[in-house]
Amino acid sequence: MSASRPAAPSGPSGASGASGLKSLPVLMYHYVSRKKNSIAVHPDTFETHCRAMRRAGWTGIGLAEAEAYLLGEAPLPPRSALITFDDGFLDNYVYAWPILKKYGHKGVIFAVAGKLEQGAPRPTLGRRALGPHPRGRAAPRGCPLRSQRTGV
Repeated sequence: MSASRPAAPSGPSGASGASGLKSLPVLMYHYVSRKKNSIAVHPDTFETHCRAMRRAGWTGIGLAEAEAYLLGEAPLPPRSALITFDDGFLDNYVYAWPILKKYGHKGVIFAVAGKLEQGAPRPTLGRRALGPHPRGRAAPRGCPLRSQRTGV
C-alpha cells in the first residue's frame, strides 16, 4: 500500500470522465493470513471487506471482464471492482477463495511466473515450505481466482 492518497475515480466504476478516461477501482492484497504482518490482512478482516462490498452493491470482477471493459469491448456492471492478490501465495487459495466465493466475488492472482513450475505451492505467510496441499495444487473447477502469467 502506498503512503500517498490515491486519486478519486472519475465516476462510478464503468464510468468515463469528461476526458473520456475509464475508471475501475482495484483492491490489492498480498497475504490473507492469520499471522500478523505489515502486508497481511486477517481472514476475518478480508471477510468484512467482502461482505461490506456485497452489502453496498459492489462486485469483484475477473480480469477478462476488466480487460474487455478497458478495451471498450464490453460494459461493466455498476459498482464493479477488481480484487487482486500479488505473488501467488497459498493463503490466497486457503483463505481468500472461500470468502470470495461466499460473497459472489471474483479475484485475480498475479503469481510470480518463475515460481509456477517449481513443485509445491508457495507457502503461506510464516511457513517456509509445504508439502503437497491436501486440496491439490490446481485451483478447483469453478474457482474464481485465476493466475495471470506474464513474461515479466
